[in-house]
Amino acid sequence: MRLINKTLGIELEVQSGDILGRKEGRFAEVLRGFEQISRRHCRFVFDPSSGWTVTDLGSTNGTKYNGKLLQPGQACPLRDDSFLLVGNIEFYVQIEDVANEKTKRM
Repeated sequence: MRLINKTLGIELEVQSGDILGRKEGRFAEVLRGFEQISRRHCRFVFDPSSGWTVTDLGSTNGTKYNGKLLQPGQACPLRDDSFLLVGNIEFYVQIEDVANEKTKRM
């Protein structure tokens, strides 16, 4: 899964279990200067049977998915071609269809 903000030139390749935050997670170096993003803002998980989810980790400025504020601690399903607002940074959500990708390569 990718989180993309073309205006800021940010493209994050998210893996299951990744945390998005200014001080924690693989992307801390990239997000360090964004004060609206909490130290531990949200977590992403992939389940083969149900797909990707995002969970707000009690962030100060919240996480919104397609305009809806997420409740801390509750996983929210993610879909391709949608938008995630982390603090004040909006990301386009791009989810590749793994089955379709395998078909394309054959």
